[in-house]
Amino acid sequence: MATPLTETEYTKIATDTAERFIDSYYSALSGARGSIKTFYVPTITQDNGRGLPNITYNGELFLDAASFQDRWEKEMPRTHVEVQSVNVHVLNPTTKPTEGVKRKDAERSMSLIVQVSGSMRIGQPKEGPLRGFSDSFVLVPNAELGKQDHGRQWLIQSQTFRFVV
Repeated sequence: MATPLTETEYTKIATDTAERFIDSYYSALSGARGSIKTFYVPTITQDNGRGLPNITYNGELFLDAASFQDRWEKEMPRTHVEVQSVNVHVLNPTTKPTEGVKRKDAERSMSLIVQVSGSMRIGQPKEGPLRGFSDSFVLVPNAELGKQDHGRQWLIQSQTFRFVV
């Protein structure tokens, strides 16, 4: 039987996950726009009519990751993101039963809330005005990750991005 994770271990896993995820995600927004939709959970409609992922970008709701990627690829000028702070908390330490599972699986059975603040330069990557932003994510383990661990380990279930004054 696997030993339950300690609070210190939860914190370290959450911090490492958030840092890697944020680096990868904002790099994709700047340079690998064709991969943006791979950062989100598959689109589903819940019984109450609401869907996942829940993506709100500066007040506009996107119904799926593909439409968000399409908008980003076709209408958003080149961007450069500078992350200034990342704050992460374990939202739910166990999204599925972990008793008797391997430690690696227990480490990936939590959901995280990640808060990011920084600046984004739009149109001119090296010069031009920076706009402050705040971005919040709920990350969940990728349930479809294969045995070979190909693909993203964590996916965005909910995101709210907002430029700040």
